[in-house]
Amino acid sequence: MAKIAVALSGGVDSSVALMLLKEAGHDLIGVTMRHLNDECFDLWEGSCCSRAAVMSASRLCKKYGIKHYIFELEKEFEEKVLAPTALTYASGKTPNPCCDCNEEMKFGMMFEKAREKGAEMIATGHYALCNDGMLFSARDKKRDQSYFLYRLSSEVLRKTIFPLGELTKDEVRELAKKYYLESKDSKDSMEICFAPNKDFTKVFERFAPSALMPGDILDETGIIIGRHNGIGKITVGQRKGLGLRDYQDKYVIELNASENSIRVGNRPISKELSVSKLVMRAAKKKFRAVVKIRSQHKGSWAEIIIADEDTAKVIFDELQENVTPGQACVFYDGDLVLGGGVIQ
Repeated sequence: MAKIAVALSGGVDSSVALMLLKEAGHDLIGVTMRHLNDECFDLWEGSCCSRAAVMSASRLCKKYGIKHYIFELEKEFEEKVLAPTALTYASGKTPNPCCDCNEEMKFGMMFEKAREKGAEMIATGHYALCNDGMLFSARDKKRDQSYFLYRLSSEVLRKTIFPLGELTKDEVRELAKKYYLESKDSKDSMEICFAPNKDFTKVFERFAPSALMPGDILDETGIIIGRHNGIGKITVGQRKGLGLRDYQDKYVIELNASENSIRVGNRPISKELSVSKLVMRAAKKKFRAVVKIRSQHKGSWAEIIIADEDTAKVIFDELQENVTPGQACVFYDGDLVLGGGVIQ
């Protein structure tokens, strides 16, 4: 029987995943990334990656005689996630660091570390499904995380298990009570682990100070109507928090990093977009699919035209609001994830 490394955050989802696999009789080890700096690790108790959460994971493994390994990956996390995230914001785009973290860290470096400890497969508490190298959305569509996992390669997916893929969140909570887990009543963490309350200030100060530089706010005609507090704090489609008393009905329609300015106007809508960093599991050059342009997007039908191995054009059947450069654009055929890319 293959040895499975269970990625543990200390939260209810990963803890239940461990218990389900243990109950099924698998040979398990627990693995956890220690990727935040000391200040964040000690203070952010609400984070899935805090000291309290990691210690909770360790106690769970100790209770059941499962070896638990904590991998020190702070420097790698800075290089692969923090710095690219800050620089992307500073360039006037809105990145999705969870996609990078899943590909580069959790299913990349952490899995490699787990293999050194004898693991042949990895399991996580993500709400998704995989089979024969293909990725599928979870049964619980409100909790589905396949959008954040679209970059995982078929090779990695063949060695991945998602024990919660067929469960709802309520069912997971009930299982946590059945197993008497200390995480059974823990709150769901919807925040980015290194940016509580979506505050990237410390990350910007360290990796991209220009993202915090004040600049001009322009209307559609180019007239200056106000000042912003840093391009890294703004995203396309934003309406609130701009400090524009006389333009409260206007939306951010453009971020100009070279001039450190933003432009506001009517709600941005578009029917086409282009993506780069293309990941595809289908060989077709042109096809139709349901496309999600953000994690909570309901998905819309579109035609996808592959330009080359790295880029594609997406033409929607209906106009889309607030298409945001830097966000993931993921293609679905029913529950099957066909691929995706980064909105340009």
